[in-house]
Amino acid sequence: MTETLLSIPLNVLDLRDNDFFMFIGQFCSQDVVEYLKLLGVRSVDSLLGIDDIFLPLQEDYLELIDVKKKLAFRRSDGSYVIKIGVQYDINELTKNLRNVLISKGQMTNDLGNEKELILKPEVFQQHPFLKRLIDFYNSLSQNPDSTNENFLHRFLDNLLSNLPTAKSRYRYQEDVLDFALCLFISAGRNAYEFLRINIPGALPSLTTIQTKLAKEGLRALEGEFRYNDMIKYMSTVNSKFAFCAEDCTTAERKIIYDSRSNSFVGFSPPLDEYGIPRMKYFQTDSIEDLQCWFEQEDISKLLNLYMVQPINSNDQKISPYALAAYGTNGKYTSFDIIRRWFKVFEESSSQGIRIIGYSTDADAKYLLGMRLVSGFFATLLNSPISKHSLLLTTDIPKSWSWFFLPRQQLFLCMQDAIHICTKLRNRLLSTSAVIMMGDGLVSIDYLLQLIELRSKFHWMTEMNYKVIQRYELRNNSNSLTLFQVTQKVLPGTRSVTRFSYYYQVVEVAITFLIEYSGICK
Repeated sequence: MTETLLSIPLNVLDLRDNDFFMFIGQFCSQDVVEYLKLLGVRSVDSLLGIDDIFLPLQEDYLELIDVKKKLAFRRSDGSYVIKIGVQYDINELTKNLRNVLISKGQMTNDLGNEKELILKPEVFQQHPFLKRLIDFYNSLSQNPDSTNENFLHRFLDNLLSNLPTAKSRYRYQEDVLDFALCLFISAGRNAYEFLRINIPGALPSLTTIQTKLAKEGLRALEGEFRYNDMIKYMSTVNSKFAFCAEDCTTAERKIIYDSRSNSFVGFSPPLDEYGIPRMKYFQTDSIEDLQCWFEQEDISKLLNLYMVQPINSNDQKISPYALAAYGTNGKYTSFDIIRRWFKVFEESSSQGIRIIGYSTDADAKYLLGMRLVSGFFATLLNSPISKHSLLLTTDIPKSWSWFFLPRQQLFLCMQDAIHICTKLRNRLLSTSAVIMMGDGLVSIDYLLQLIELRSKFHWMTEMNYKVIQRYELRNNSNSLTLFQVTQKVLPGTRSVTRFSYYYQVVEVAITFLIEYSGICK
């Protein structure tokens, strides 16, 4: 390092433009010099003030196409990896330049002399947290093996080292980056950005997080069914059985360019013969093709998400895994859904994972698909189910004359629990729906009478189902209390009894489908 430092001129901090580029050319190739010129980096200060000098190469800038081919290798997914020699030259150069700054006193990596450590009592009075901070580090030095406080120590050290410097010179240790990545994934973009802005120097920027996600391979492409990653996750939780869930949610209608896949995201991708969206379908270098897509193709208005819930014999609560996500215009058929279910089932089975069933919101398309697959008053012609080697056999009691589902199933189908309980509630509160129980109707009129005749201290309920879409009937109206009060206040009629029993049915559904499964826990 000493030899390298001697070759750096004393006025290196004053070099600008051509003088600066000539200096860079002594340590790096002319390709690096050309790259710095394109970025507008014209001095040592601007070079050291950039976190990742090669970050722009991950984007698809037209001005960088030629120099990108000289400095990096391109992966099959469209991302770039900087050549090892180029990265080494830059790292050595920046490291030596920082040493020069330290030697000149413009940067510091030590605490200085003893006089700098002497603090006046007034400082402690103005900033009492300094004493607590010193006490913390004293206790830490007395217990060096305290693993619970090791990360906190490094986090504080990273934060305090960033605060005196400019934002462009913030640096983060690897474990702090890992912590920030976990926080971003678990809390979400808005919560992470809120914390980052209010605690300057503690957390890296969103750009840094996105770059780390890409390097770790944690960013999925639109329409990519990540079976290999799912297998790895299933092995970590020690499970070979899973339940799959599929549903759509409203998405913002916009078109963006994804540099990793070199394609446009936001158009509704067509489905293949298996009902799977075609990946990287909207790729082009022609402005005419892009204009044609805007004129003729549908922009996705929905986001379809596939989740896999691992199941184990220990009844352990395991977080689900996001298998795939893609935009859609909703223009697909029940047969597209069925073919997609079979494809996911076969791909998972080939890698040792048994899909037990599928759960989704039972709208018309999905309900027909469920009926055809399960044989519930419907028949799927040329079905691969009848002779499949992985058929499940359900032990249905002979006394269940009302159970119409065939005994053998390849996988089970059901509406997800949240939708079931929500619709049970909304069905009762709807002004247009009619609920039959036996030979009579279940009416909400009796609940309205209870509200008029009895204090709401016994229950609290929301009567307008359009205002609040939720399933937590227990929180708003306790069924047991409601049943007792109904029999006491409005006794003697079968209609009241039907109304009370309906609420008990809802209570059982919530207890079994949601609370027992751990959704409310």
